Amino acid sequence: MAESFPCLTADIVDLLRMDHSTMGQADAFGDLPYCGRCTCSPTCGNILTAPQGSPGGCFIDLELCGDSVAWLNLDADLVSVTSVEILEPEAFGHQARRELAGLGGQFQH
Repeated sequence: MAESFPCLTADIVDLLRMDHSTMGQADAFGDLPYCGRCTCSPTCGNILTAPQGSPGGCFIDLELCGDSVAWLNLDADLVSVTSVEILEPEAFGHQARRELAGLGGQFQH
């Protein structure tokens, strides 16, 4: 992720670090691979960090000022992040939004 989306990754790591219960994910997040954008629909906001169709068990809700801005979808073992679902692109920094716009779909404005 950090190679493909350095600013978005930094913003997500900052959000993870704000929630002390997700510190382990913060340290590993930048090393996740970028496996493409989910193609299930043109409006899907998932950025894949595992092959499409990888099972998901639950998610980490990333919040900013009490609002959900992204979900980190976890595998069935609740260990690895399989995708990042961006719920509120406007909540991220300008450079991160530019990186997202490069994905097209719902991120183009």
